[in-house]
Formats: sequence, structure tokens, C-alpha cells
Amino acid sequence: MKFYVRRAVVGVISIPFVAGAWCFVYLAFIALGGIPSQTIDETFHNGVLIGITLAIALVFAPQISRLLDKLDA
Repeated sequence: MKFYVRRAVVGVISIPFVAGAWCFVYLAFIALGGIPSQTIDETFHNGVLIGITLAIALVFAPQISRLLDKLDA
């Protein structure tokens, strides 16, 4: 149980970093000549959604791994 709590804490802490990295990637694409289709605020909110998804996947990584192993067999 303590590992779930540790992974959950790391996941919650990493959400703003993932959102910031997503904004950086979006701005890099714009700098390379991409046409912006959303504001930076919308991009940050998308990054938060990606971060939450990754945090949930991190917390339940052992179950996801076991499920994928069962599907392989």
C-alpha cells in the first residue's frame, strides 16, 4: 500500500511539470513554423489532462503491467 501512496504523491507533483513540458513542445512546434490553433492557456489545460492521465497510469502501473502480460499469453 505504501508504494501506491508514494507513486500517487510523485504523480501529483509531476502534473505541473508535464503540463509545462507540453506547453514547451507546443511552442517549439510553433517556432518551427506551425500554425497555432489554440491559446497557451488551452495548451496548458491539455497538458494538465495528460499529466493526470500519466499520474493515474503511474499509480496503477503494476496492475496495468500484469493485465498486459495476461493479454500477451
